[in-house]
Amino acid sequence: MFATPGACCARDGASSPAGRLSTATSKLLDACYRSAAHITGADVIVDSSKRPSDGALLRLVQGVSPYYVHLVRDPRAVAFSRQRRKPQLDRDRPVQLDQHGPVDSTVSWLGWNLAAESLRRRHDRNRSLRVRYEDFVHDPRRVLTAITNLVEASSRTIPIEGPRTALLAPNHTVSGNPNRFTTGAVELREDTEWIASQRRVHRLAVTALALPLLRRYGYPVMVRSADR
Repeated sequence: MFATPGACCARDGASSPAGRLSTATSKLLDACYRSAAHITGADVIVDSSKRPSDGALLRLVQGVSPYYVHLVRDPRAVAFSRQRRKPQLDRDRPVQLDQHGPVDSTVSWLGWNLAAESLRRRHDRNRSLRVRYEDFVHDPRRVLTAITNLVEASSRTIPIEGPRTALLAPNHTVSGNPNRFTTGAVELREDTEWIASQRRVHRLAVTALALPLLRRYGYPVMVRSADR
């Protein structure tokens, strides 16, 4: 999600407990965005929140103009990734990220993507963009240029060197993949281990569950791999 401070939008009134909570949350977000803009001097703020519900709240935030980037990835790759053991590096003691089975992962993938689709339908389509992970890794400069054009920002400072080398600076995050702590020059490459290593029964289950959105996002139904 991207928020541009300074542009006001119409807001819905709310008197229910849920509405008051949403209003209070939107005020906190407004203060947070304004502080970030004031301290950094930035015209555009990148909010890496993953939940579509967080994005839906932005329409209630006075003083920002929201943009949405909907990032998708092949659900079979997602399911394989979420079964891996990964350390949480921002804990006081060694802890592993929660692992998820293929069905649980795919149900979550469907729910989050359908919610993101609903959010985009309710929002100005000229202020939203869907990006496939695979397309980004293949040509990160082109995709990042499309995003900067979307938010009407300059593309001169895109942190990509050569075809696929990202120049990563430290960032402020709370939770997520431990790769987010990597800094410096990082060669971007598509993680395709799942194609050769995912169990066939898992792949079939994910494919069957995700079939409607699989086709919508341009992913093939059949993927050749070793039969396990």
